Amino acid sequence: TFNDEGRAKVLAMLDEGRATITDARATLTRVDGLLVEQTPNVRASMASARIAADQLREAMVEIRRTPWRLLFRPDTQELEHELLYESARRYAGAVSDLRAVADALQAVAGVETSTGAQQSSVAELLSLLQESFEACREAEDAFIRQLTEDPS
Repeated sequence: TFNDEGRAKVLAMLDEGRATITDARATLTRVDGLLVEQTPNVRASMASARIAADQLREAMVEIRRTPWRLLFRPDTQELEHELLYESARRYAGAVSDLRAVADALQAVAGVETSTGAQQSSVAELLSLLQESFEACREAEDAFIRQLTEDPS
């Protein structure tokens, strides 16, 4: 009869809906894990984009203020200052990278469930943290050498 056929179709649709909800939950769980893991990287990318926009704005202001400097060859003192500024930029970049890796490690460590994938992520992040720390130390040393170098 129609009621039996209609009921069978409704039950089939409900079963299909339950399966879809189960799949959606599993997908959301995976996405949530990825978001937790990648949040520091997204934040670091947004911070880098903001820094790039700020630097571009500053460059445009400088070009509008002194356009002849595009055609001007700097003297020795100006080159020394440029090297100092570059050392400071590299140091700031290394500190930023170190902060991003530390944030990522903190985010992964904050997840209560520890799967094998998360443990390998922690190991990778610890390795990145060590590399970033070494790069930061090298950039700091170069910056200090540049800062304390006798210009004469």
